[in-house]
Amino acid sequence: MTTTADHDQPAAATSMPPVPEAGQVVNVRGSIWAVAAVAQQGLPRSPADEGAPGLAHVVTLQSLGEDRLGQELTVVWELEVGHAIAPDQGLPERIDSGAFDDPDMLAAFVDAVRWGAVTSADANWLFPDEGVGRPGASVRR
Repeated sequence: MTTTADHDQPAAATSMPPVPEAGQVVNVRGSIWAVAAVAQQGLPRSPADEGAPGLAHVVTLQSLGEDRLGQELTVVWELEVGHAIAPDQGLPERIDSGAFDDPDMLAAFVDAVRWGAVTSADANWLFPDEGVGRPGASVRR
């Protein structure tokens, strides 16, 4: 056991990680999660187990990753390996009006996205009853 120079108090060689709060973003098991709930265990751990007594916390997480958005995970925070609380990003203090795109440029981008969505759509799925023609057009012989 490591002790301080005055040999009275044990050194904090194994400091406990901070427990997250609901609403914080954390990194657990290589993914990014939002903390949904934190519940504290009723009985403290034995000092014989960890070298320092303390309470364990059950943390309920919701995935923020695109591949598993909304998936839930429940972990014991103190026993999880490689976990970290993500630093608070916050909002910008000052917004520069010159940093925004020109409205005409934004409109052109939105039009391009719309056009791409329309041209890549399946005509048979959009207009199943129309066959070869488009709605509002009739083919006469």
